[in-house]
Amino acid sequence: ESDRLELEARVRRVAAEALGDRATLVRVLHSPYSIATNSKGALVAVYSSRTPVLLCCRLHPTISLRSVDVGPPADDAAAASAFRAFWGARSELRRFQNGKICESVVWGTGATGTTGTTGTAGGSTKAASVGAENKHDVVRQLLDYIIPHHCPDVNGVDVPAMALSRALNKNNSCKDGHGALYERACLNGATKLGKILRSLDSESMTLTIVNVQPVAAVLRNAAAFPPVPHLLAGSSLADTSDLIPRCPPAIEVLCQLEGSGKWPDAPVAYAKMKAALGVQLAQTLKSSYGLDAIASEHCVDVLMEGFAYRLMLYSEREPAEAMATIALRQAHQGLISSLAAEHPSFKHCCRLAKLWIARQHLSNHICEEATELVCAAAYTTKISVGATCPTSPEAGFLSFLDIIAHHSWEAQPIVLDGKVAEEAARLMSRMHAIGKAPSMFVVMGGAGASVSLGDAATAANKKLKCVSWTERGPDNVILFRASVLARKSIKAIVSELAMKGSSSKGSIAASVFTHSMKDYDLVVLLRRDALVGAAGRDARADRDNDGRLDHRQHEIAASDDPTTNEAKYSQAVLSGIPKSLVQQRGGSKIKKELLIGFDPLPLFCELLRDRYQHVAIVCANVLDGDTIGIKIKPKFTRPEGVAFDADYGCSVFRPVEGDHPGDMVVVSREAMAQDVLELGRGIVERVRY
Repeated sequence: ESDRLELEARVRRVAAEALGDRATLVRVLHSPYSIATNSKGALVAVYSSRTPVLLCCRLHPTISLRSVDVGPPADDAAAASAFRAFWGARSELRRFQNGKICESVVWGTGATGTTGTTGTAGGSTKAASVGAENKHDVVRQLLDYIIPHHCPDVNGVDVPAMALSRALNKNNSCKDGHGALYERACLNGATKLGKILRSLDSESMTLTIVNVQPVAAVLRNAAAFPPVPHLLAGSSLADTSDLIPRCPPAIEVLCQLEGSGKWPDAPVAYAKMKAALGVQLAQTLKSSYGLDAIASEHCVDVLMEGFAYRLMLYSEREPAEAMATIALRQAHQGLISSLAAEHPSFKHCCRLAKLWIARQHLSNHICEEATELVCAAAYTTKISVGATCPTSPEAGFLSFLDIIAHHSWEAQPIVLDGKVAEEAARLMSRMHAIGKAPSMFVVMGGAGASVSLGDAATAANKKLKCVSWTERGPDNVILFRASVLARKSIKAIVSELAMKGSSSKGSIAASVFTHSMKDYDLVVLLRRDALVGAAGRDARADRDNDGRLDHRQHEIAASDDPTTNEAKYSQAVLSGIPKSLVQQRGGSKIKKELLIGFDPLPLFCELLRDRYQHVAIVCANVLDGDTIGIKIKPKFTRPEGVAFDADYGCSVFRPVEGDHPGDMVVVSREAMAQDVLELGRGIVERVRY
């Protein structure tokens, strides 16, 4: 017992000294033990040799990311000797830009385990600096070296919670470590494009562009998976894989046209005039700057710097509802961007939250903007775990799960600005009174309206920014399911960390980011090559043996007969274009076949949701999934059935068998499976029920 306590004390002391101002609190949790009797008959505590030492650290949000620890100057012999004695081989003498020569320790992308390189006096700190994707790994690298160095009984250090962040790197469409590089390239391209658009004068454009505002998630550092530069969009960073994406994502940018009194009053004429200005803009960008620009009825797509930027033109003459949406998107972009700049861990927290929402098959109900705002609440309010601001992505993600699991949505809204909390509560009451309150009610702040509420709540809404992202969903059923799943994930994380220690690093991510499909009445399996970014989706080689899908009794598959019309529709391949085909036909011809911003999965989910809105609930992972779950509402599965109503809008019913009235029906799973297969011809591979 004394040896164990001495080891724990030594680990805590070494960790506290090594971390320094990186951590505001360092503690060791005493490990569980059993009681036994020694040779003298006294009771003693017996520890297992495999029981890990549980070290808990509360990190500083910014200092903990520091990649260089600067020690004493070289001319202070005593202090330098003590520094080298503590850090061992990792200590190195370096010359810094201010001319000082000091002992230092550098943590870089190659700093793993207990080995390290010794730098020279003129070494460059930049060469060994930590990449943007690995800054949150600095503390693990530090502890993994220093604790075994001073405590030989410790074989190594692991941070099981970091398995959550490593789950983000399993997306094959974005190579490990290149996500930050792609984000910077995308932001640089948007900045360059904005300068070009603002420089257009009245000679080249009838109405010039006075303001450019990016509104894409990647441009506010909140994209779950950053877009990969596209070879046909002129990027030197393009992926070296054999397939070129056919459907590059559209990075939306709002472009405000200068004011004019000559806009037509009729909405249709106004839309046509704006489309004509879009055509003029596309022609100008192509003739003056050599950019590939494609104008359509509602936007202008520009291929530049490896990305597809979608320019959304608007003016001060937009309808009130459209202007409210534009104002909301601009305010949201500013809020999330400022939080990402203030809290280094915020963007990784958003990525984890979006991945969790998607993997739990909730992403077709809870949009990414609503997810970002719940993450913002974890950083700006005191309703999350411990009522403190998270300092790491894992802590932020746990706070996000805590809000989803335990917040009382019916009783109070989430208010990101405490100054308008009372007004937000009154607005929520008024919206409940008129039946227009969303189940997930979030208020961003003051100044500006964003939701059409009716006369009863218009006055209060003018003072608030209410989130219309949740106007269509999630409903109470989905919100309750999200709460249950969040509690399950929290329980899994806590139990894995507390009980299994370092041996749980592989199972934490599996238990949190894996979703069982056994709760659904129908499971729709989609064709992978008909999905956008199929290479980045869950690469399960054999879905027939996937335990998540359950082994159901019945299955209906799409026809493979080449003589049928179904095979003709099933030839569409959206996963990518072979590079060999580009070399044969030329990039200019293949470029015309790109489908910018097209993703069939969200569209198909919306189609199913509208068709079965009275009968079933459709759940899907529209981020990187290839399955859809359909849960029939309980009243349609009862033996006595329900009275048929024409408003149900779909023919998936059968009469109730037995002595029941003739108009009593229940949902036929076989009929629904056939209906889903017919609706998804070309994208659906098979349906299990």
